[in-house]
Amino acid sequence: MTSTPYDQPRRRHLAGWLPFIRHYIEMVLAMAVGMFALMPLWTYALQAAGAPHLLDHAEPMALSMATDMAIGMGAWMAFRRHGWRDIAEMTAAMYLPFVILFPATLAGAMSSGAMMVAGHTLMLAAMLAVMLRRRDHYGYRGPARPAVSSAASHCSTGLRSARRSMAKEA
Repeated sequence: MTSTPYDQPRRRHLAGWLPFIRHYIEMVLAMAVGMFALMPLWTYALQAAGAPHLLDHAEPMALSMATDMAIGMGAWMAFRRHGWRDIAEMTAAMYLPFVILFPATLAGAMSSGAMMVAGHTLMLAAMLAVMLRRRDHYGYRGPARPAVSSAASHCSTGLRSARRSMAKEA
């Protein structure tokens, strides 16, 4: 029988997952902020264009919600210094579940409400799958990409000036 001494942490393996979990929660919150902040703009823009009825259908509503959430999440990912590829992957994970469910809704096999619930559930699962695929990237404690240090910028500037002087000599 093994026992754990009282002075050692018992859940050391959980600590490795905390940055990952925090990042997932941050992205979900950024999506919610994007959705609630940008949804009124769709309403005003469509009213100004004379087509407020477009958001009465489930498919355009789902696409506008996914767009709002993608903008919020993409802005947060850019702030956290993720690359455009990462942002594009996460955006695709947000749109794809809805697009897959559209044919069932249009054919009448699924109600609009069921499509919205299933789409959001699948969206969260797809985002989690993308994050798990690159757990080391999304579980990093700091920004996804560290800022360029002044030493690195001086090094590249020095390299450029050395190349110029060599070119002048030749």
